[in-house]
Amino acid sequence: MGRGKVEILHNLKVFTSKHPLYKAHGGKFTLQKRVTHTIDSPSRISINGANGPLNVTIKRRIKLALGWAKQSFGVTSDMGPFAKAIANDFPVAAITGRADVLDLFGHGVLHGGTFNAQPVAIAAALATMNALMPELFATIERRGRRLMDGIRSELTAAGHKVVVTGWGQFFHVAFDLGAPARNYRGLVRMIKAKYVKFTAALLGRGVRALERGAWFMSIEHDDTIEDQTLEAVKKAAREIGSA
Repeated sequence: MGRGKVEILHNLKVFTSKHPLYKAHGGKFTLQKRVTHTIDSPSRISINGANGPLNVTIKRRIKLALGWAKQSFGVTSDMGPFAKAIANDFPVAAITGRADVLDLFGHGVLHGGTFNAQPVAIAAALATMNALMPELFATIERRGRRLMDGIRSELTAAGHKVVVTGWGQFFHVAFDLGAPARNYRGLVRMIKAKYVKFTAALLGRGVRALERGAWFMSIEHDDTIEDQTLEAVKKAAREIGSA
């Protein structure tokens, strides 16, 4: 798996001097959005204040481990949002963080939402949390690595130049990159039209792959499904040719 990162800093005018978070975090601080794009780390926002930095993980991957970003990357964030993966793709999201930060909700900070605490989504989240055992992640990781290796092998055998990077739980496939992409400029070098042609050939064989190159694994993708997928990859790779 390739490693590397690029950081982009943006000044954000989000908080005013009257905002409770502004006051709670020391009054005078500069707010910057630090977007860290890497192959193997999450994106984060860093708020630098008089009382020290407040680190916000932009997207925390439940898909990787039950211990989230901390377990996967050694990142301990002060705040972190979670999306639909916490409820097996039901429409739900959550915000986690330090008690002193989250206690501001209801004390000057409004957290409004049409579907807040919607019972069906919350029930799905609880059921998902109860099902997420370490052995489940290990099984998905093992199967995903096998699929990654198989896709790389079949495409290479058919004469294609391909880069497969990521984790077993979710990974990315790109044609005609000289090395794993480190940033957007690197990723746009992939031959998108060729990859879309590849996904169309897969679809004709019963495999739905995203045109943007991302592949996502679940516990339902067992060895039999992987074998069928790799057979489809093999045939699709030869159908589109090596040009």
